Amino acid sequence: MREKSTRTLLLIIAALSMLACGGADKGKAALDAEDAEIEEESRLDEEDLVPRAVLVKAVLTTEVNQKRYRATGPIVSEFEPDQEIIYLVATLKDVPTQAEIEVRWYRDADSKPILISEIHGSDRFSFIADLRPAEKEFIPGPYSARIFVDDREVGGPSFTILGENPFEAGARLSKLKLSTRVNRKMKPKKPATAFPSGVKTLHATFDVAGAPPGTEVSVIWSRNDTPFDEQTIEVTPKGRFGANIESPSGLPSGRYAVVLEVLGEEKIRQNFAVGDQDEQTMIDKVALGLALGGDNLPNEETTEFKTGHPSIMCGLRFLDLPRESIITVEWKKVEDEEVETTYHTTRTAVPQGGSGTMGAEWIAPDDGFEEGGYKVVVLVGEERIAELGFTVE
Repeated sequence: MREKSTRTLLLIIAALSMLACGGADKGKAALDAEDAEIEEESRLDEEDLVPRAVLVKAVLTTEVNQKRYRATGPIVSEFEPDQEIIYLVATLKDVPTQAEIEVRWYRDADSKPILISEIHGSDRFSFIADLRPAEKEFIPGPYSARIFVDDREVGGPSFTILGENPFEAGARLSKLKLSTRVNRKMKPKKPATAFPSGVKTLHATFDVAGAPPGTEVSVIWSRNDTPFDEQTIEVTPKGRFGANIESPSGLPSGRYAVVLEVLGEEKIRQNFAVGDQDEQTMIDKVALGLALGGDNLPNEETTEFKTGHPSIMCGLRFLDLPRESIITVEWKKVEDEEVETTYHTTRTAVPQGGSGTMGAEWIAPDDGFEEGGYKVVVLVGEERIAELGFTVE
């Protein structure tokens, strides 16, 4: 009986011991989780350990004491357009050592600052930054001076340049002129609206007024109502600007126009003419050489070739072709005035018609070109349009 009682007592003690151990483990886990949560909440990031600059004061004025960093004129937020200089006087505190400080001046109509003033320092200090007009006067409208410390904005004052905003009506373009030459101030020399066929360079110059900063003007050139070149020019609020086109082989005859657009809206147009308007030539340029340039015309024109040349290149310019046209280039040896022997032929389809350039090549036979007189003949469809003679020696 005693042995059974002793065994029962040991079992009860063991069970109580297990319960005690289980309770202790659960309490420790809960405490560990609570400690981890407290540690997480109290942990500081590296950024939190760095002092964050605070703007104490920032005012605008027209007169300052540069040595003591103080405003000596009235504190104002409105200025006349002819104000020569605007000062920002500011005080910061808790500025990190070697911090980069910038004052970014904005005309609020623009997304980019018109000026960035850089300042360096640490701890607590005052500084002065200034803004001067880019042109003779400030442009009327709202502005702001924003202070940044290590690229973080800490504040800054807004201000106004008084007067009527000259940009409300948008850019005004006028006095569009065409000429073959201009002077340094973009003034045309002998402006005209008619030019000889083959003119190589034309300038279009024009006046701009009331253009908001960043305004871009598209200059679009067209021939017979088909655009062939477009240029984009960024203009200042006021001034004279220009664009030009160049054609090493000369502009062909035709009706031309140059159009100025801003944001896709046509502002001004000038029509002009090149060459004889009654001329209906479909091939207005044929030239020979040893190599063609990017415009499919010879880099150097010649009509004299050697028997040992690897090939002879023909470049031509076609104008206003009907759709589904075919251009044929025939290379002929001239025996006498009545006898022509065709040595080589190329055909090029122009399915869309219109105007453009193309090249054709006659590769030398294995034993070289034969000496003698030749001609290259260009046909559109079945019609013989142009020809050019050359020799091989």
